[in-house]
Amino acid sequence: MKKLILVIISIIIISPLMAQQTTDTVSQVQSKRGIIYGLNFLTSIMNDNQRLSTLTSIPNINQVNMGFDFIFGYSTNKGFEYTMDIGLETWTNIRNNKQIATTSGLYSFNLGYKIEFCEKAKLSIVPRLGIGWNFNSLNYSEVTNRDISFSELSKYTWNVDQYTNFYVPAALEIHYKTSKTTSMVIGAEYRYFFYTGSVDVFQTNQQIYDFPKFTANQLSFKIGYTKLFKL
Repeated sequence: MKKLILVIISIIIISPLMAQQTTDTVSQVQSKRGIIYGLNFLTSIMNDNQRLSTLTSIPNINQVNMGFDFIFGYSTNKGFEYTMDIGLETWTNIRNNKQIATTSGLYSFNLGYKIEFCEKAKLSIVPRLGIGWNFNSLNYSEVTNRDISFSELSKYTWNVDQYTNFYVPAALEIHYKTSKTTSMVIGAEYRYFFYTGSVDVFQTNQQIYDFPKFTANQLSFKIGYTKLFKL
């Protein structure tokens, strides 16, 4: 996956030089400068949550998550795109009388470059690279075959928060222009987590020092749309 990040960095650096040769031959270039906004629906996979699955006896925690993200940013006439992504993914894993519900928030700032090979082409490729922050909330519950007392409640349910995961998102998108300002989007994003934060008791600063390592899923697939409000 590190090779994928290096490839995307190379595309972002080299592609403006390649695209310039094409755009120089076009006498009338439509303006690309403006505000970008859009919505994607997400499906994510791949994580390192096996130890938590073992300890809770709930297999394949977050094997597949579902969610969405909003995109807001700015596009230049040269094809560079500066965007902020705000996403949310969630899933509930159930095994027999146990369940764990997870919610992951994802915030990232990204630099992209739209590669268009000719003026009238409807297809374009947009590699992106950025820096991101992830928070997670986990809610565990277990049902017994008998009623329980208040003093036993903590044995069968808990809720924890994790606020400080940092990652590098590397994405590659394919855009299909459906109008002058709207494009359909399909793509994939790999999240390289370089820092994993501590886990706290729900809405407190009390840490669980031996909580298993946990992050949002690392590989995400998206489908959605973007719009350009020209300036």
